Amino acid sequence: MTYCFILGRVPGLSLLEIHAILTRENISFSSRIYSSECLLVTTKDSLDLHTLQRNLGGSIKIAIIHNNECSLTDYESSVSCISDMLLASVSKKGRITFGLNAYTVSRHEQKVSKKTLSSKILKSLGLKIKKKLKDEGYSIRFVSSENGVTLSSVQTEKNGLLKENGREFILLEQGKKILIGTIETVQDFEEYSFRDYNRPYHDMEIGLLPPKVAQIMINISGTKGIILDPFCGFGTVLQEALLMGFPEIRGSDIEPKNVHATQKNLAWLSEKKSVPFKEEWITQCDAMKLSSTYSRGSIDAVITEPYLGPKITAHHSVGQVKKIAKEVSHLYVYFFKEAFHILKRGGVIVVVWPVWMEKHQPYFLPIYDDILALGYTNTTIPLDIAPLLREVTSRDSLLYRREGQFVARELFVFQKK
Repeated sequence: MTYCFILGRVPGLSLLEIHAILTRENISFSSRIYSSECLLVTTKDSLDLHTLQRNLGGSIKIAIIHNNECSLTDYESSVSCISDMLLASVSKKGRITFGLNAYTVSRHEQKVSKKTLSSKILKSLGLKIKKKLKDEGYSIRFVSSENGVTLSSVQTEKNGLLKENGREFILLEQGKKILIGTIETVQDFEEYSFRDYNRPYHDMEIGLLPPKVAQIMINISGTKGIILDPFCGFGTVLQEALLMGFPEIRGSDIEPKNVHATQKNLAWLSEKKSVPFKEEWITQCDAMKLSSTYSRGSIDAVITEPYLGPKITAHHSVGQVKKIAKEVSHLYVYFFKEAFHILKRGGVIVVVWPVWMEKHQPYFLPIYDDILALGYTNTTIPLDIAPLLREVTSRDSLLYRREGQFVARELFVFQKK
């Protein structure tokens, strides 16, 4: 079967996560990029999409691609084809609701026709389908994109497009043909919001790691063992690990207030979601002295966003950046030394480092070779998916940032030899 994964804001992270989780579950698959928003994955056996969607932080929706093809230039055949698929997949009792998404492969990746699936064409197609089915006696509603050619997860959910009498299609342009897929699952945005903003302790001013990114980092670690976050903050990585079924976690922070906040947040999560939690799993500890708290070889994976340095503005100087880089470099090297003692052989560290943008040029931490010299191997980018990734740096890490941010993130996976 062929599936289409609609990727999140940072496609590279989404790709790493999908490949990691399918590999971890021993699923035989092949994949190819359709566009910057879509990954096509082909498997011999069918996937449990609802479980997969729940466990993927970086995939907005998942669709099944059907064998049906339509013509980009022949509206009548497209209208009939999609209408037939719609009627075959809903109960036909009461009002039918449907929506359309269009994805067009980039011009540098594949030759596309001049008549691309624009928002105007997509809306026209949807209205023709609506008219055809209305003339046949059906009560029908067409949900169109508010801007552009794709429907957001909010539109999908609020309009009931995945319910009994709803259906959401994706149209993938292939030359003069259109491949048709049906959206099967959508990311639960309300659930992510609930566990991010409703927990006892949260503070958007300090730029906490989002739950989705924490989930991605856990997935790309490939581990099923004990996870430690030694810069636990308010416990986002640890909460996601518990929700993903990890029976035991560890967390620490040098700040007593963060230890308290994490304990309260995880106790709240345990009550709300019935996940196991023991307060003694979270303790106060300096990340440069981990071996004084955790025994040798007791941790399978360290997953963390460490202290990134003080907040800086658009008016920062090169001198400021170098001073901050020196400060966090000292912290990170000692942290990696200590982590080496408590990690099992083959254990991994999934970590985010700060990258400062200087006139659109990245200023990287100058400690990469020092970390390798401690006995680690960089396993961030698997060889089989390296050609699919666009955000890879010269030192095989993944770089990402929000538009306008002065501090970007550099993601690494280091494995203990």
